[in-house]
Amino acid sequence: MSDASDYVDAKCQVCNKYFDFCLITTSYEEAGLAKCHQGHCFCTKHCPAYQPSISEEGVDEEYSDPTDIPCKDCPICKARGSTKFVEKLEEKDLLLFLLKEKGLTESSLKASLKKRFKTGEEFFAFIK
Repeated sequence: MSDASDYVDAKCQVCNKYFDFCLITTSYEEAGLAKCHQGHCFCTKHCPAYQPSISEEGVDEEYSDPTDIPCKDCPICKARGSTKFVEKLEEKDLLLFLLKEKGLTESSLKASLKKRFKTGEEFFAFIK
């Protein structure tokens, strides 16, 4: 029997390819999904360094696990050195930026929303 932690639901932050698979039947490698140490998700094809380098002893462990890609080889982390990173930001990153920019925390934002909007209908009408 599988539980929620056995399922992967992710999107490539480079090309927006959607991944949805069960770890019991499909590995990250088989799916073609990689993650860096910062948690960025991307297709393995966007990370040339992921290709396992075979030595006489076997697979080079540094690059054999697609969920353990060093930040130096992550296409999203590498983009941070230029303005290209802005195009790769996810909504959660933008929200975290806005909270910090405005000096808010999640709880202070929620308190403000409760004061301003009496119903969900009011809130959703406002953000449309």
